[in-house]
Amino acid sequence: MESELSSAGIIGSDNWQAYTWKNELSLHTARVQQHFAEYLDEDFDAEHSPFHMLEKAFVLCGFVMRRMMETRVVTDKLRETKIGVRCFPKAGDREFRQRWYSKTGPTGIKQYEMGTPKTETMSISDLGNEIIHASQLAVAYGFKDFNDGILIGSDWRYTKRLLHLTPGEFQSIVDLVLTDHVSVAMDGIEGDPADGKIVTIRK
Repeated sequence: MESELSSAGIIGSDNWQAYTWKNELSLHTARVQQHFAEYLDEDFDAEHSPFHMLEKAFVLCGFVMRRMMETRVVTDKLRETKIGVRCFPKAGDREFRQRWYSKTGPTGIKQYEMGTPKTETMSISDLGNEIIHASQLAVAYGFKDFNDGILIGSDWRYTKRLLHLTPGEFQSIVDLVLTDHVSVAMDGIEGDPADGKIVTIRK
């Protein structure tokens, strides 16, 4: 805990920490798994909607992952790590229909090449951004070309492609964050101390 005294009062601060966000990430990832299973369970009966709860938990996970990258509470290696995410490109021979703001899913699933999944490479922070900005979120199940999972269409790219993650794949990505530990943390200035570039090292 640090404090700085001024004529008007005291400003308290501290170092960014990982454990608080890891706790949240672990909690909401477990909820993603739970509510996804509930959604597919034809016999599930409860007051809450599995899809609504899934959406909340999933988006919160995306926020936590991006937040941890931004505050440098993960290693540089993890920040630079690239992951492969399944995607379905826009069908080239179809006119694209814009999304309905009240609907979570695509207005026309035939607008995407669901039969020919591809892989897009991105950082974990990029994935977090896609999830946070998901204007389209849906559960895809019963397809023969890929396993049941979550469809993500961000504001930025839903007119070009949809991302797709199975619960197991999402858990594997989250585990990269949960098992990451910073043992060396250094901040410094590159160049002139007055206006130099702030540099960080996290190992």
